[in-house]
This record gives sequence, structure tokens and C-alpha cells, in this order.
Amino acid sequence: MQNKAFFKKVFVDIVRFLYILLFVYASVSKLLEFDHFRIQLGKSPLLSVFAEVLVWAVPVGELLIVALLCLPKLRVAGLWASFFVMLLFTAYIAIMLNFSSYVPCSCGGILEDLDWTEHLVFNIAVSVLGLSALVMLRQDATSSKLFWAQAVSCLLVSFATVAALYGISEHEIHRNNAFIRRYPQHPVEQLNGYDLEFDSFYIAGFDEGNVYLGNVTAPRNLKRLDTALAKAVDFRIKLEGPSDYAFSSVQVKLLPPFFFLGDGTVPIIYKGSIADWRAKTFLQPSVFFSQWQPIDGNTFLVRTLDRTHANVLGSLSRQDGFGEAKGLIQKQSDGAFDTDGLLGYNRELRKLAYVYYYRNRFVTASPDFNGKYEGKTVDTVSKAQLKFAYEQQDKVRTLARPPLQVNKHSCTSGRYLFVMSDRLGRYEPGEMLKDARIVDVYDLVKRTYEFSFYLYDYKKEKVTGFEVNGHLLYGLTEHYLVRYRLKAANFDFTVADKTTP
Repeated sequence: MQNKAFFKKVFVDIVRFLYILLFVYASVSKLLEFDHFRIQLGKSPLLSVFAEVLVWAVPVGELLIVALLCLPKLRVAGLWASFFVMLLFTAYIAIMLNFSSYVPCSCGGILEDLDWTEHLVFNIAVSVLGLSALVMLRQDATSSKLFWAQAVSCLLVSFATVAALYGISEHEIHRNNAFIRRYPQHPVEQLNGYDLEFDSFYIAGFDEGNVYLGNVTAPRNLKRLDTALAKAVDFRIKLEGPSDYAFSSVQVKLLPPFFFLGDGTVPIIYKGSIADWRAKTFLQPSVFFSQWQPIDGNTFLVRTLDRTHANVLGSLSRQDGFGEAKGLIQKQSDGAFDTDGLLGYNRELRKLAYVYYYRNRFVTASPDFNGKYEGKTVDTVSKAQLKFAYEQQDKVRTLARPPLQVNKHSCTSGRYLFVMSDRLGRYEPGEMLKDARIVDVYDLVKRTYEFSFYLYDYKKEKVTGFEVNGHLLYGLTEHYLVRYRLKAANFDFTVADKTTP
């Protein structure tokens, strides 16, 4: 009996000292790397809304638990608190791994080097040790039912707390009751999909009767599918002349009868014919660029950085080199993060369209950058909601938390600009975001918001990007190319302005 009591005491003390060591190490690591900890909290899709409070509450709470564990009369309370906090950490990892594509670690020290499976196993093991110590400390007067009710309550409350934080965060990010969308009845019909097997494809363009997909992991490989997505052919682009460059951001773009292969990090653009898929060096500009769109066979729209490292638009050609479009992109803070967006070109209207990611604005202009028009999306976020931090260790300025992304993706075709969003307006059911993306449609001729529609998931996979070719919309999910029909009753792709005689 004495041996059993001695074993219990030793085991409880070992667990207690383990928790003391763990929480002292974790809290001190957070305080020593306070700026890094704050940045990681801010990047969490679950905790970013609460980062300013948690940056102090977490390490201080861990130290308070250490104080409880060090006091003999309060060690039971300390073990219950330790058990509950470990369940919170476990619930956080479990929920984030299942519902988030990005899970930043904010533990500090060597714990930050664990991968997420190891981290989850570690947390579960430490939680089980804490529960075992509490079982051994259980007094005879405490009924078994009451004890296990307390333990199960800790488990349920911890997961409910993390789930509630996740729900509040999602609500803050996605919900905006200040605008109302118009939804006509079923303007888009999902037709069919093609299994791509991999998630490395992007839409390179169209020709008469075909859609072409580029591959980021095999930059010279293309996949050609007929517009019905019934047949697919794989082939490879042949580069003639020098090609031993350190490519890192290759994209292929079609402008029949030509195609272009470019990489703005080299920088270089190849040009070839879709008749034989052979390309030669066409342009080696003096400026690097992050986005580009061919206007015709000789001229390109590009996005690059100016001397202040702010985003600017410009044009590239063999004859004239680079020409900057001054004032077309309007910065609000740093000029880089706040002006980030997506560059497109509308061939029917002969207009560029630049849609900002983090504010309710887009810009259109002619290829020579005249006739600038700044339009508003239906959202009400007019100023990019960015918070910056400075990493002392790496001497790098970075975002302190994930920015509120107003516009996820865009493309332009005919008279329309299509903008994808996951921001809910007034009277919109939040459940829809589980099954579909929201696409807002703007008429660039009339300069009006027309309506919105749901782009439904395909085989439980969400559309991440899309392009429009006539009355067909092609969307990419993680593993599929999906075809949708834009119904003629809702979409008129003629570009003449019918509001004028």
C-alpha cells in the first residue's frame, strides 16, 4: 500500500514538474521572441482577430499556471488548469488542420520545429499525462461520476471555445451587412468536369474549340482539351536558342495564332506559333515583372516595381521598351501590399482591368493608359486593412496578420468583369460559402454592377480560379477543370452600349 502511495506521489510530481518545465519554457520563449510571436498570432486564420489580447494573455496565463503548480495547496487546481490549456492547444491544432489551409505556429523554441502531426501527438500525450495525474490525486470523497464529468466538461469546453473563436473570426472576415447583392434565378449552369489528377494547372488560354492548361511544376508542358472537356492531349513546348535560365515563375499565354512563354524573374518572353509550338526569344526587357498580359503580337501589359518598391503598371514592346503608366495604380500605404491585385486584359473592349485584392476598387484603361476609370465593387471596404510588423531577426517588413481579402479572383470577357469573393452581404446565408463561391458581375460598358451568382463546388472541391470564353466559364478546383454555362438570358456578350443611340 505504501509503495502504491509512493508511486502515485512520484508520478504526480513528475507530471507537475513536466508541466512547470513546459509552460516556463513556452512562455519565456514567447516573451523573448515577442515580435515574432505577435506576428504568428496575427497570421493565424483563427486567432488574428484576437491577437492583440492573446499576445499577452497566453504567456501570462502560462506563468500563472506555473505559480499554481509550484504551490502545494493549489497543485490540483494547477493540474486542472494545465490539463484544460493543453486541451485548448490540442483543439486549436485539430480544428486548424481540418479547416484551414495555413496553420502558423506560435509556440516558440524547439516546439516550433515539430511538424503538425508530431505537435498534435505531443499535445495529446501531455494531456493524457495530466489526466492520469488528476486520477491519482482524486480524493475518496470525490465521486467517480463527478470527476469524469469534470474531465469531459474540460474536453467539451476546450473544443467549444476554439470552435467559437473560429466562428467569430470567420464572421468578422466574411460578413459585411453594409451591402446587398442581386441574385437572378440560376444564371449559371454547371455542366461537367475533367479530372486533372494534380493541382498544378492554370488556364493558359483558348483557341477555336479548345482550352489550354499550363503546368507550374512542368512549365513547358501543356494540356489541350476540347471545349466539351471530352478529350485531352498533352504536349511540350520546344524552346529554340538560349533557355538555360534560372526560371522560377514561368507562365504560358495564348493569343492565337501566337503563344508566349514568359518569366518576369529572369526577365524574358518567348514567342511562337500554335501551329508547331516552337518558341524563340522575343523580348528580354530591362525590368522585372510579376504579372503580364499580351495585348497583341508585339506589346505586353506588365506589373512591376518602381524605385520605391511600389507596384506600377506599364507596357513592354520591342520597339519602345518599357513605358510606365504613372498614377494608374493608387497606393494607400506602402504601395506594395496595399496595391496588390490581378491584372487582366479585355480583347473585345481593348481595355486593361486591374482588380485590387484588399479594397473595393478596380481600374480600367486603354492599352496606352488613357481613359482611366476607377470602379467600385459592391463591397464597402475602401481602404486596405493591413497591419505591418518588422522582423528584427531577418530585417524584413511583413504583414502582422492575414489581410482582409475583398476580391479573391477576377477575369474579364465581353462587356463584363467577373470578380470572385467570399464576403457575405446583407441577407446572405453563411451556409452558401460551404458549397459555392460568390461571383459579382460588372458591366464595363455601362459601368454598373449587374448581379451576382453562385459558382457551385464540384465534387466537394471549390473553384479557386476561372476564365470566361464566350458563354462558357471554365473553373479550376484542386483536381478538376469544371465547365459552366453562362445563360444567354442573363449574359449579353455584345460590347456596344445599348443605352446610347
